[in-house]
Amino acid sequence: SPTYLWPSKETFMTDFLFSSPRLCFSEAQKKAVLKWAKEMSMPVVPALNSLKRCRENIKNIIGDGMEKVQSASGNIFYLNSVARAISLDYANPLTRLAMMDYPKNEGFHFSDHFSGEKMLFASDDIATPSVSVDKEIFFVDELLQCHNGRYFIPQCFFYSKPASIYGPENTYESDPEWLLCAAGFGRRVLAVPLIIFMDDVSGNISKQWNKHHAIYMSNANLPREMIEKEFCIRFVTSSPHASPMELMTAMKDSISQSGVIAYDAKYNEEVFLLPYGFFFGSDNPMQAEECSHGGLRCNLFCRTCKVGGTKAFKQSDEGFASLFKSSEIRTPEETAKEIHHHIELAALPGGMQKVLNTRSSSGIHDSATDAIVNCLLEMGRALRKSLPGVNIHLDTPMEILHTVLLGVVKYFWGQTVFILEKLKSLEIFHTRLSSLNAEGLHSVKLSADYLCQYKGMVLNGWTVIGRLVVLLWHTTIEDREAYLAELSCVIEDFLMITAQCAPSILLSKPKFHFLIHIPGYIRRFGPAILFSTERYDNRQAPSRDSCRTFAIHDRMKHIVFGGYWLDPISKRWIMGLICQIKGTAKLSYAKSKALGRISQWRQTQCALILGSMSNPNDTFYKADNFISLHGDTAQINQNVIIDISGKLFVAKVIEILVPNDGTNLATKIGVQTFDFLPTLHSTLHLPCLQLSDQKFVISPTNILCTINIQHDCPSGKCDGIKMIPITQERLEAKKTRHTVIHSDSNIFILNTHSLHNYEYIRAVVPPHLTPKLLVEDADDIRRNAAKHIRESKTGPTMDDDIIDSQPEARAFETSSKNKGKGKVSGQQQHAKEPGGNRSGGGVKAPEDINGHSTHR
Repeated sequence: SPTYLWPSKETFMTDFLFSSPRLCFSEAQKKAVLKWAKEMSMPVVPALNSLKRCRENIKNIIGDGMEKVQSASGNIFYLNSVARAISLDYANPLTRLAMMDYPKNEGFHFSDHFSGEKMLFASDDIATPSVSVDKEIFFVDELLQCHNGRYFIPQCFFYSKPASIYGPENTYESDPEWLLCAAGFGRRVLAVPLIIFMDDVSGNISKQWNKHHAIYMSNANLPREMIEKEFCIRFVTSSPHASPMELMTAMKDSISQSGVIAYDAKYNEEVFLLPYGFFFGSDNPMQAEECSHGGLRCNLFCRTCKVGGTKAFKQSDEGFASLFKSSEIRTPEETAKEIHHHIELAALPGGMQKVLNTRSSSGIHDSATDAIVNCLLEMGRALRKSLPGVNIHLDTPMEILHTVLLGVVKYFWGQTVFILEKLKSLEIFHTRLSSLNAEGLHSVKLSADYLCQYKGMVLNGWTVIGRLVVLLWHTTIEDREAYLAELSCVIEDFLMITAQCAPSILLSKPKFHFLIHIPGYIRRFGPAILFSTERYDNRQAPSRDSCRTFAIHDRMKHIVFGGYWLDPISKRWIMGLICQIKGTAKLSYAKSKALGRISQWRQTQCALILGSMSNPNDTFYKADNFISLHGDTAQINQNVIIDISGKLFVAKVIEILVPNDGTNLATKIGVQTFDFLPTLHSTLHLPCLQLSDQKFVISPTNILCTINIQHDCPSGKCDGIKMIPITQERLEAKKTRHTVIHSDSNIFILNTHSLHNYEYIRAVVPPHLTPKLLVEDADDIRRNAAKHIRESKTGPTMDDDIIDSQPEARAFETSSKNKGKGKVSGQQQHAKEPGGNRSGGGVKAPEDINGHSTHR
């Protein structure tokens, strides 16, 4: 029976319902549901106690993995075994068949972390050491022989075209069948990279903040699309008592076990797994703590490099220019040595002040030593034992949500609102903002009221920031070197504009410097979207109950989705249920809601465009929308990108025809194309479009996606304003708002800053309309900015006096106050991130995190 672990189908369905992660039933609710079923005269209703006994029996068969941990300082918390979690991934066909066992050499193209430099050029202690060919196992560092009789010793294995074995000096290429001799013994050995996330969360559903620290992880052998799914995220531990470093130490000990024996659902055999930490995701303050770094209050404020110095140095020409490039990269060895020094200072007279002074000057602060003073030396030795292949200063990549959108974008939004309020133009801006066309953005529509009310929090519409955000949210990179060069140029352009607008903000807000490290992290781990932490947000915490609950969820989904487990009686691997989820495709579907009566072919615009009367008696519905090839819903008068004989055009949908045959499938789409104007928009530096007289009738499969286009109001002189009613509760209210009356001008602006469908937007724009750098003489800008800061009024503290002395910097600070809802000063706000390497006046080729040039 497929439900043999449960005594009946009714018991299984009830247990399945009560194990749902999205429907957390309390004991009282479970009793109420079962009592309701009995009162409704259901023939078989399992008892709650029998359900509990069944769960306990399943736990004994499948396993639990929950472990009790006591830290060196005496704190007790629970942890779900890392070994068990990854063994479930390999024993479940749903996850195992999607995994990549080896890194992938794709040349300049990459879309996943398999092609990043850390995985592709992994050190011996973390690289997958074996490969299976014709059911024979071969290992690195052993003598192998080719078909042609040539001997060689492989150094590492990776996917390539053609299949390759890579050595430090030579790459030998052939078919996989070329390995003949020296078969390995026993199981295959596979490395398992883990993405580890730690942050503070609230243990309460209510607004009352109940702080806990929690750790989650994901299997980095899965592709990005799978990692983003909640199904593939594993809860590890949480505690309201233990410090973050105590939790991370327990996590490290769980990873550092002597390997994991698991069942491989792909090859139906046992394998030996070696887990290791791939990278550590979190927000900036937590990553600083993981790196034993003191944060932005230190003179050397970056956790990745040693940029910074004293106030006087950062205000000098040399010091200010150093903020625009990566300094000497920090190393775990130097950090451990500095922590040793802190311990020695603590034993001296006045040791506390000496330690504080050293932390401020070096930027090193190990929070674990604060919590466990009585066993400092023992814990120090434990923490300095790093995981294999982990360089914590290089393996804590920048989190783009907090650093970009909630960092530098928020600061510029504050500056914009400050200027608008000073000029008394905020109401005009509100009207213009509410009149923008939001079609094709594929995002939640935020009203202009919301944006202007919470003006310290949102908006990212400026030219350079728009380019930067689109580049950072790339999911696929076709040419790595060209992409990193463009990204480095945009980052430098943005920093130069910031230096012109508000130079002091570069000293008080470290997130601007962290942008410099992004190209290096992308080169190391893949597209920046891969180390986004949004997938781990909004989760609950406390320790023992959470571990037990997540363990139940893991067992249930493992059984239901066809996972394997070792039966303790028969000693055989047994497969669980297989759930098949059916889906339907929606390609070319158009709603049959007619815009009028059924029309004959000769009465349609498509007939006028084609000039053909070959089927005059056919009848069609005029539909109001359909599904494009990329999955977008395209409506009448919406702007799209179309493909005609391999050439891309921007066009407007003017008619959607659905045959009167009951299929509800659109077959003919009438479109009118746009022409690109020869130059970029003079103010926004975006491509301009003009509606042409050229029209086509095409198939829905020729329409790739929807895009966002705005009317060019300045050239069209759209000065008129009218009042329109506001919709509330789906009803038209008596309240009104202003909106712009657009003129008849047919000049439009293509929004190339849209994250949605960015790959098609880049492809349709002619090469000569690619935006250029807005700032050229970087050296002069940096010198003038440093001079401006030095000549401004200074006081006893760095951040406060810089903000007080500069109107433009004060605007950034004012925007975050939000009418008294919480002032966040430069010293109070935590933030840290990595950075690429840029220098001097010209634009150099991008460098990796270690500062090595990457000229092709």
